[in-house]
Amino acid sequence: MEASERPPTLLGSASEIVAAASSEYRRRRFSGRHPWLAFVIAPTLSLPILWAGSLLMLVFGAKAIGFDSESPTATAATSHWATEMLPFAVLGTLILPVAVATIAFCQLAIKTAVSRRWLLACCLVLAIIGGAANSSVSLPTPGTKGSVAFGFGVSLPPSPQQIAQFLLPLLLGCWMLHVGRGTAVSVSGN
Repeated sequence: MEASERPPTLLGSASEIVAAASSEYRRRRFSGRHPWLAFVIAPTLSLPILWAGSLLMLVFGAKAIGFDSESPTATAATSHWATEMLPFAVLGTLILPVAVATIAFCQLAIKTAVSRRWLLACCLVLAIIGGAANSSVSLPTPGTKGSVAFGFGVSLPPSPQQIAQFLLPLLLGCWMLHVGRGTAVSVSGN
């Protein structure tokens, strides 16, 4: 009897073969072997690093256009423009790192072919931490120094900004699930 003539019971059913192949594929990568570390702990640790980087870019950008805390040299037009744009810059320093982390970890989940629950767990962790983040920046004036504050907390009722910060990772995760549906994201397993 040749290999092509073997009864299907020797190899198992098609679903058993697919489950075994998926499991072996997931074990090839660190994130597949340790999904708790890759999709719960790593996003938690990556957000503070990304936020610190974005706040540093905001501070260095402010210094580059003349808003040094020791002796601000910005013109009146630049000062007016910066004051008008500051809320958007602060929102960007909070939201962009969360969006970058969400997309990166979702791509990792899709590439690793881990269960959808890990992708969704990662998005939920990023949504909770990202939604609780608050930042405040004030520009220096000739009589005062500028300040940068960052912290966590939720106001009751939540502000529209915090709602947006919470919903963004969840919406990006759902979008990545939809886009990645044609790839190797599995429904069951680790």
